[in-house]
Amino acid sequence: MAIDRRTLLEEVILRHPPDDVNLVADGPFLKGSFVDATGVEPFEYNPLLAKGLVAAARKEMGGNPIRLTLEYPATPKPAPFAPGSPRGSR
Repeated sequence: MAIDRRTLLEEVILRHPPDDVNLVADGPFLKGSFVDATGVEPFEYNPLLAKGLVAAARKEMGGNPIRLTLEYPATPKPAPFAPGSPRGSR
């Protein structure tokens, strides 16, 4: 909601309006894939609401900076795909 993905795609990456192949992403997964949640509506671009949510979170945290922790597996080797998934059947 804080990033105008449509404008970013149209003006910076494609330099033309999106078409059937080049769509605006609304999540980390490919549109139409088996993991895409088609029933979930994406957040619309709304910088005012995004700023308000950050201000509310800061207030809730006592004015302290917002800290994010990224967690990832400790193993350097990726896990195999689940059986039956499109990549697992190759």
